[in-house]
Amino acid sequence: MIRKSTLNLNFSNTGKLELLDGLIIEYNRMVNYFIDYLWNNNLVHGKFVSNTKQFNNLTFLSAQLVQCASKQALAICKSQNKKKKKTKPVFNKFIIELDSRFSELIQDVNSFDFWFKLKSLYSRAYNKDKKIYNIFFPSKKHKHFNDMSKNNFIIKKSCRIRKTDKGFFLDIFFEKEESLKRIKGRKIGIDIGYKKLVVSSDGYTFGKDIEKICTKISKKKRGSKSYKKSLIERDEYINKTSKDIYDFYPKIKELKIENLKNVKHKSKFSKSFNNKFQYWSYSKLINRLKLTSEINGVQISEVNPAYTSQTCSFCSKSNKLSRNKEIFECVYCGKILDADHNAAINIFMKERL
Repeated sequence: MIRKSTLNLNFSNTGKLELLDGLIIEYNRMVNYFIDYLWNNNLVHGKFVSNTKQFNNLTFLSAQLVQCASKQALAICKSQNKKKKKTKPVFNKFIIELDSRFSELIQDVNSFDFWFKLKSLYSRAYNKDKKIYNIFFPSKKHKHFNDMSKNNFIIKKSCRIRKTDKGFFLDIFFEKEESLKRIKGRKIGIDIGYKKLVVSSDGYTFGKDIEKICTKISKKKRGSKSYKKSLIERDEYINKTSKDIYDFYPKIKELKIENLKNVKHKSKFSKSFNNKFQYWSYSKLINRLKLTSEINGVQISEVNPAYTSQTCSFCSKSNKLSRNKEIFECVYCGKILDADHNAAINIFMKERL
């Protein structure tokens, strides 16, 4: 399994960042140049990248980096060519994909945790005048990066530099064999909701503040700094909730969840509720649970969500009248319990898809 961790490169001085900016812009230009060449000459098949020497005089980038740009352009063209509507693509991202020929991570030197070394970036002709061979960018570790190391992930040789409106960032990729699935332990069913993010089949609640956070986001002006900050708060809260579940159940072997694909599209609510409901990101929670389960060796099983909220977990009879908002009171046997807890028990009892 592969994980990504992002390091900040903006600790560097202005001169280094200007060099990096120029490299990324030029790389973007060359990728688009190759896209035009490949697309216009119908060379979207095969291995065009085997010979790029004829293009080296078009840029100050090194021959190796020119080859990287051509490979990326070919991959983009091949992907676009598979679509029904075959229109020439445009590479509008400021990203450079690098391997060990161009980059090296040097750890724990001076006051910084990292020095990211870039090499072999400029052509020989350009270097005769500028004499730029290696550029070092300082950076610092953070909790997510340290967690990868603690869980015995190994840093891959490939990496990615990105330019965004917040500056320059380095994506480091970690790799590790997926943990063996546990054969001993408990099984837990969970119901994922809007008012309470998660309720387990044995009645415990996680993420009680998700509705409050979604309401807060809905009141912000879309695109504003406070709006973006609130989205980050929501995502961090979801990540924390996922961690809380695994911390609370350290010895579970299987986690049962509903397959809630397209639930937002199928649900019909009032306009005011939909304004808040759109920020309920259950997919983020499910993805986070799946990522954590791979590390911990826990199996994630998806079940059909049909009638889990209408069926009585005690007598197994179903009637939509049994649920009244947060309370489930069975119209057949009279059993009363929290509606989400009832649904979680039904999820636990269901066979996986």
